[in-house]
Amino acid sequence: MKSIFLVIVFAPLLMWLLAFAIVSASSPKAEHLPICPGSGKKRKNVLLVVAHPDDESMFFAPTLLSLTSLGCYDVRVLCLSNGNAEGLGSVREMEMLSACSFLKIPLENVDIINDPLLQDGHNVAWSRSLISQLINRISTCHNIDMIITFDSYGISGHPNHVAVYQGVCEFLFDNERTSVKQKGSQIEAWKLESVNFIKKYSGPIYVLWSTWRHINTSNSHLFYSGSPRSSIKAMQRHKTQWLWYRRLFVIFSVYTYMNSLHRFPV
Repeated sequence: MKSIFLVIVFAPLLMWLLAFAIVSASSPKAEHLPICPGSGKKRKNVLLVVAHPDDESMFFAPTLLSLTSLGCYDVRVLCLSNGNAEGLGSVREMEMLSACSFLKIPLENVDIINDPLLQDGHNVAWSRSLISQLINRISTCHNIDMIITFDSYGISGHPNHVAVYQGVCEFLFDNERTSVKQKGSQIEAWKLESVNFIKKYSGPIYVLWSTWRHINTSNSHLFYSGSPRSSIKAMQRHKTQWLWYRRLFVIFSVYTYMNSLHRFPV
C-alpha cells in the first residue's frame, strides 16, 4: 500500500522534472507570426496590451522573449494601470520598467497609464471606450501593425484582464470601419489562450504535449520561452509581487514556458 502511495505521489513529480529538463534543454526556436492575409507586408510594430505591471512577465514572457529575439519586431507595451491597489503604484511602475528592460524592450517603448478610471481592482469596472481610445492614441503615434492581448477570459478571470480584451475588441471594430472608409491597412490582433486548471499548472508537461500535436497556422501560433529561467527572472523584477504563491505560479504555470496565441477574427 505504501509503495502504491509513493508511486502516486512521486510519478507526476518525476514526469514534471523530466519534462522541465527537456524543455529547458531544447525549446523549439521562435517562428515569425504569419503575415495577415492580404496585407502584403511583414508586420513590424507590435503592441502588447496588459492590465497590470507583472502581466507582461507572468503571462506573456515567452511571446516577448521570442519577438525580441527574432530582431525584426519593434515591440511596445501598454499597461493600462500602475497596479496601485495597495498604494504601491509608483514602485510597481519602476518594477515593470526593470522587467521590460530585462525582456529587451526599450524603456521608451513602455507606456504605463495611471488614470482614475482605470485603477487596479477586482471591483473596479473599466471603460471599454476609454481603453479603446488609449490604444488608438498609441497605435496612431507609433504606426502599430499588430496587437497582442488577453482573450475573453483573461487567463485568471480577473475583471481588469477581461476589460482589456473588450477594449481591444472595441478598438478593432472602430479601426476596421475607419480602414474601410479610408482604404488603409487594418491592424491585426492576437489573443493569449486561457487554459483549464490542469493544463495551466502542468507547465512543461503540457508544453511537450503541445509541441507534439500543434502546427502553427495563419490563425494559431505557439511561442516558446527559449529559457524558462528568463521568464522567471523577469517576474523576479517585480519584487513587491514576488510572494510565495506567485513563485509557485511561475514555476508550474504553462505561461512561463509557452504562449498559445489565436488571431482575432477579421
